Amino acid sequence: MLSRRRARGFALIEMLGALAIAALLLAGIAAMMDSSLDDVRAQQAAQYQAQVTAAATRALKRDYDAWLQRANAQTPVVMTLADLQATNDLPAALQTRNAYGQHTCVLVKRTANGVGLDALVVTTGGEAIGDKELGLVAASAGPGGGSIATSAPALARGAFDAWRMPLGAYLGGSSPTCDPADAAPPNAGHLANEIFFNGPGQQINSDYLYRVGVGGHPEANAMQVPIWLTHTFVEGAADAANCGAAGSYANGKLGADAAGQLLSCRNGVWRGAGGHWKDPVRTADDLPTDASNETGDVRLTLDTFRAFAWTGNAWQALAVDQNGNMIVPGVVSANQYEITGRVVVNTPCAPEPSRPNAGLVSMGQDGQVLSCQGGKWLPQSGIKIGGTETACEILMETPGATDFSCGYTYRGPYPNPPLITYEPDGTYTYTINRPVKLDNNGLIAVSAYMHMSYATCALKGREGQMRLVVDVIDVQSNQVIAHSEAQSTKLIEDAATINVTLNQAAEPRSGYTVRLSSKWATYDSYAGTPWTSSYCSGGKTFLQTPLVTGWTINSFY
Repeated sequence: MLSRRRARGFALIEMLGALAIAALLLAGIAAMMDSSLDDVRAQQAAQYQAQVTAAATRALKRDYDAWLQRANAQTPVVMTLADLQATNDLPAALQTRNAYGQHTCVLVKRTANGVGLDALVVTTGGEAIGDKELGLVAASAGPGGGSIATSAPALARGAFDAWRMPLGAYLGGSSPTCDPADAAPPNAGHLANEIFFNGPGQQINSDYLYRVGVGGHPEANAMQVPIWLTHTFVEGAADAANCGAAGSYANGKLGADAAGQLLSCRNGVWRGAGGHWKDPVRTADDLPTDASNETGDVRLTLDTFRAFAWTGNAWQALAVDQNGNMIVPGVVSANQYEITGRVVVNTPCAPEPSRPNAGLVSMGQDGQVLSCQGGKWLPQSGIKIGGTETACEILMETPGATDFSCGYTYRGPYPNPPLITYEPDGTYTYTINRPVKLDNNGLIAVSAYMHMSYATCALKGREGQMRLVVDVIDVQSNQVIAHSEAQSTKLIEDAATINVTLNQAAEPRSGYTVRLSSKWATYDSYAGTPWTSSYCSGGKTFLQTPLVTGWTINSFY
C-alpha cells in the first residue's frame, strides 16, 4: 500500500513539471510571434518609404528646373504624395499612411550656395517608432534610408550612421507637416530618407550633343559647327521611308534639296522651310500645277507683281479679303466702276466693324448713287437732317402756374450776370446759348418765341414790353453771321407771344452758337422784376407764367 501511494505522487510531480515547461515554451513562442509581426510591420514601412523615395527622385530628375524655381535656401517646400500621384510617379491607389499610420512627404530646398537641390523624404504624425525598430526600417528603406531617433531627436541620420542632417538647420525655423492634421514637424520616432541629388547633367560631356534638355546646361544642346546635310531630297515628293505614312507621320525631320534649300517632313511629304511663300514665277502661265503645291501656297508673278494662292485645285489671285471685300490702302483708279448691288434709300447701313470710320457707296433701285450717312443709305443730293433740338426755359415763374412746362425754371436773383444783366434804361436781358455742329456744308434753321404775361387781378395799370434777339455766332471767328429779332407792343395788363425765325447757310468749321437774348422792361410804378402774373374770369383766378423763351434749332445738309 505504501509503495503505490509513492508511485502516484511521483507521477503528479512529473506532470506539474511538464506543464511548467510548456508554459515557458508558449511564452517564448508568443514573444517570437510578436517580434516577427513587428519585423513584418517594419519591413512594410521600409518598402513604403523606399517607394516614395524612388518616386520623388524620378520627379526631381524630370522636373528639376521647376522645383529649383519653387525652392529656396532658407526653408523647404513640401512635395506631397498628391503631387507625385498627379504626375503618375506614384500609383493613385497608394494610401496616404505607412504601416505606423505616419504621413510621408518630401521636403525640398535649395543648397546653401543656391545652385542645387536637397531633398529629405520624411514622415509626420501617426505612431512614433521605437529606436529598435527605427534601425531596421532605416536599413531596409533603400538608398539614403534613415530616421530620427529618440536618443538624438535633433538629428536625421542614415542607417548605420551613413549620413547626418541637423533638422533645425534644414527646416530653417519652419514647421512643415506632411498632412494638415499632423501636430508636429518631423521629430523623434519618424523616418527620414536623404535624396543625394545635385541636379541632372552634372557630368556633362561637351563632346556630344544631348537629345534632351539638361537643366542649367544649355550648352549641352548647342552645336558649335554647321550641320551638313549631305543627302538630298525633292520638295513636294512623298517619302514614306523618311517622312512616314498616314497614321505614323514623322513630322519635323529636316533635310535639304539639291540646291541646298532646307526641307522638312510634313504629313509624309518634303516641304520647303520658307513656309507657304514659294519662289516667284515669270508669268501666271508659269504657275505650277503639280504635286509640289500645298493648299495655302503663295507665289508672285514677276510680270505684274501680283500674288496668287493655291486653293488646292487652282491658283487664285489675292484681291479680296475673307468676306469678299477688296481693301486698297491707296487710291483706286478705274475707267469705269460697276456697282452690282442695290439698296433702298433710308434703310440702315454700317461699315465693317474692323473699319468703323470707312465710307460705303452703293446704288439705289433707280440707279442713283447712294452713300452710308449717319447709319442710313442716302443720296448725294437732297436734304438730310443733321440735328434737331426743341426746348424752352421759364425765365420767371408764378408758383403754381401750369400754362407752360419746360425742362428748366430759373429761380435765382435779378439781375444775375452774366446770365441775367440789367441795362441803365431799365431793360433786363436773359441770355441762352445753344451749340450747333455741322458735319458738312448745311443750313442752320432757328425758330424761337418769347412769351410775356404782365397782369394781375388785384393791381391795375401794369405796363411792360418784351424783345427777342436771335444771333448765329461762328465759334472760330467769334463773329455774328446771322441776326434777327422781334419786339412786342406795349402790354397793358395783358399777355403776348413774339416769334423769330432765322435761317443761315454755313460751313462745318469749328461749330456755331445760337444765342437767344430775351429782353423785357416794365413801365409802371409797381415793384417790377420779378413779378407774378394772373387774370380773373368768371369769379376765378388763373395763374400765369410771367416770362418764357422756347426754341427749335435744326441743321440740314
